[in-house]
Amino acid sequence: MSEPTEYMNGPLREVMIRLLGAVAALVESDRDDVQTLSLLACTRRAADLMGGASLVAHKKSLDALAVLDRALWETMLYARWVFQSEDNAKRFREFGRAQLKKLMVKNLKAGTARITHMVTGEDVTEEFLRHPGLQDLDRPGDWQNMADAVGAGKAHRALYGMMAMLAHGSYGDLTFPVDDWLDSTILATGAVGNHIADVASAWLQGHDLPPAPDPFSE
Repeated sequence: MSEPTEYMNGPLREVMIRLLGAVAALVESDRDDVQTLSLLACTRRAADLMGGASLVAHKKSLDALAVLDRALWETMLYARWVFQSEDNAKRFREFGRAQLKKLMVKNLKAGTARITHMVTGEDVTEEFLRHPGLQDLDRPGDWQNMADAVGAGKAHRALYGMMAMLAHGSYGDLTFPVDDWLDSTILATGAVGNHIADVASAWLQGHDLPPAPDPFSE
């Protein structure tokens, strides 16, 4: 994970330090249930992303910050989702393995890779693809559906399209006033990071899931 340095944006650096504290608290709790471990994974990722965000914000790199801001938002949705139920946390823990299997299947079906018998050299790709462990692989759902499920649907519907446009660079020749956009993006990024730390704290203290960030609240 990132470590604090003088080359970081001050406010985001403080959020990163708070997230690192949340990571330490989860580790020190010595809890090994699937929800705690899943929240630890989310919080650890958030701390690392926040470290990167604080560095690029210091350099006033709006595009780079937008990429990290979107990743933090998605991590926040996951953190809220795994908080909600053990079943969600179990699914979250398996997403990585399932995604790797899906990538493998995709490449095998496209002929990019083949499976051969280690003794005879016979091509056994088709037989391999029929293995039960490669069928009906779970995958992360639609982001809007997940946001709705965790109480962040309104904010996600309003903000995620712009996040995706900036992250993908699909804004053509549009230009943005860097200082104005940078300030608002830093505020938003910090709010999301702080919320992830709040979720981790609520879990450890046995509290209810905190309300999702609402950019439209007064």
